[in-house]
Amino acid sequence: AWLKMDALGLKPSFSVPLVGGFGSDYWGGDISKGGEDRAQLLRIARKRAGDVAAHFHFGDSPYDISAAELAGATPIGVTTGVFSEKELRDA
Repeated sequence: AWLKMDALGLKPSFSVPLVGGFGSDYWGGDISKGGEDRAQLLRIARKRAGDVAAHFHFGDSPYDISAAELAGATPIGVTTGVFSEKELRDA
């Protein structure tokens, strides 16, 4: 994930230490609940970050947008995957 942020020129905008919630941190075991599982990862990331003024989630799929909303984060869609800008906006 940090490689993508770096490639997009966004990595310097994040505070150090860099924190996040990654696929190796949690998986509920039910592939049909992709957005819900990803939301749990965002909750993990928020807990790791501690007291922060804002919580954003960058993602390249509709599941990422849904997860951000479920976890109370501001979703930011990036078209680095297979989904178009329209598909991310409509999610």
